[in-house]
Amino acid sequence: MNEIATWAKTTMFRKTDDQRAAAEREKIAAYEEAAAASPEAYRRKVIAAAALGYAAPMVFLLLLSGIFVATLIHVLHGGAGGAALAKLALPVLVLIVMVGRSMMIKFDPPEARRIAKKEAPELFNELSSIRKTLKGPKIHEVYIDDNLNAAIEQAPRFGLFGGHVNRLIIGLPLMQTLTVSQFRAVVGHEYGHLAGSHGKTGAWIYRTRAMWRRLYGELEAVEGWLYLPLKVFIHRFSPWFDQLSFPLARANEYEADRAGAAVSDAQTAADALMRVTLSARYLGEKFWPAVRKRSHRSPAPDVAPMAAMAKAFSTMAQWPQRNEWAKEELSVETNFADTHPSLNDRIKALKAKPRIAQPKEVVSTSLLGPLYEIVRKKFDAHWKEETTPKWHAAYAAAKQKRARLAALDKKAKSAGRLSGPDAFERASLAEELLPADAAIARMTDAAKWTPNHAQAWLGLGRLLGQAMDPRALSCLKRASDIDPKLKLEASSIMYQFYSRKGAKDKAETAADAWRTEQERHSAAMDEISSFDKKSDLQGHGLDDDALEPIRDAVKALSEVGEVFLVRKSTDLFAHFFGLHLIIAPKSEKKFDYDAAAFRLQHIQFDEPLFFWFAVQDNRWMRKKAAKIDGAELPLERTSYKLAA
Repeated sequence: MNEIATWAKTTMFRKTDDQRAAAEREKIAAYEEAAAASPEAYRRKVIAAAALGYAAPMVFLLLLSGIFVATLIHVLHGGAGGAALAKLALPVLVLIVMVGRSMMIKFDPPEARRIAKKEAPELFNELSSIRKTLKGPKIHEVYIDDNLNAAIEQAPRFGLFGGHVNRLIIGLPLMQTLTVSQFRAVVGHEYGHLAGSHGKTGAWIYRTRAMWRRLYGELEAVEGWLYLPLKVFIHRFSPWFDQLSFPLARANEYEADRAGAAVSDAQTAADALMRVTLSARYLGEKFWPAVRKRSHRSPAPDVAPMAAMAKAFSTMAQWPQRNEWAKEELSVETNFADTHPSLNDRIKALKAKPRIAQPKEVVSTSLLGPLYEIVRKKFDAHWKEETTPKWHAAYAAAKQKRARLAALDKKAKSAGRLSGPDAFERASLAEELLPADAAIARMTDAAKWTPNHAQAWLGLGRLLGQAMDPRALSCLKRASDIDPKLKLEASSIMYQFYSRKGAKDKAETAADAWRTEQERHSAAMDEISSFDKKSDLQGHGLDDDALEPIRDAVKALSEVGEVFLVRKSTDLFAHFFGLHLIIAPKSEKKFDYDAAAFRLQHIQFDEPLFFWFAVQDNRWMRKKAAKIDGAELPLERTSYKLAA
């Protein structure tokens, strides 16, 4: 699937989600203003809402119980209409059981390795010291997992109500990158959410938000009609309470940062924030991509990730991108996507300096003692076991690609050049399999041999841009001139290039161009995705090979009557169009719409593809499409039914 089709398809399926997210951000912004205007009144409002969340299910349960008891007493005393009321009592009792059982949902422990005090006494001594400083409750369970993170959760022992279990989850990669004092600051931050030593109401609100989110997720995972009443309530209450309490939750993040500073110091807490941020960037942009590339050369996993991470984190001072990443992360502004403030705002609030501190003490894995090697080896072995099947598949695919690349290289050497498609395929394979300089050389050949191949110029601009070669800019311009649709990706690459170079004004200009292109593409998508009675449609114009993915998807569905495929273009871009698939079921009642939607939205296709069911108010679509020559797709149908 090409880049534009991928972007278009992603846009199509995320459009509703984006609109919903925008509406949520507007609500949160309004709540922020209200909280700033009257902090105490707003705090009382959130506390009342939290109390409502706890009280509503219980009141509902008590009300149902009262109805059942009153009905039972009335029937036992021979009151009027006793037989009818007796029949009513049974469903009320069933509903009481449903609500009661749903409120007792179990909170499973995290998928991590639980550790005991005797296994790591020094770690538990540190936790005890943090607890003493922050005057917080006991941590009942401590776990270690393989994430670059730390978290404390407070899980009810008996569902919605009852005693709580306080669980601390520590990521081994986190301990591998932080010093002991930095580790204290991070755990102190997490403990601050639980202890509430810097604002008990805020900490309680934070934990209440976490509890409702957790309960929301737990209920999503369970099945059965017994859980329906609480599901209905929580599906409405939890998102609303999340938005309402957002301002207090964000304030609590600052409070938690101060808690982290209280068990270390402000500069150490800020250093820990910076180090974790840079470590995350390294894992996402360097470490894991490099590991995946190893599967192209090695037939089996030959990496011990935890050991490799520890070594990489110890050399942060030599990372060439560290200053660039720090600058980018510090430029990010606080937004409503997360209750966590931006890195820059958090460091400013601590009254500390943003810096990349070099460790002068041992990393916090020393707190684990001998347990460190045991856990590290266990995580590495588990990763290898989980990764092996995918690794084998990636190696086999890469082997085929290497053979194809070798054949194309041989053909290029023999003929002196390749056709446009072959040259671009050769360059794309090199980009995936070979070092950057080899990929650049082959992409240069593709652009030189086929001067009007827009994707080749774009690919060359992307590769040169990654190497910070200024020739990237002329290549990107050339690609955009040949095919204006590529301005979207080209302007994005230009923005990244200028940002990394530190050319602020040019980066802002590129960002403006990028936003303009996003708006143009969104407008084009709106145009080609719409389908109404006035739409100007044409035949799809595809050959049998191009139609094969659509045929395969539709043939797997049962109760399909007629199928049509039409094209809709836009004047905003030449050669930019969408395809509309119209399915008219044999039986509107028997047709499995969910299964059909699941299969159709996963069709791998080179152009934006939209699908419609010509039923009820959409029956006119079938008539409109039937009038277009070549729109109907004759299908050889199978008889099996796809399960959603």
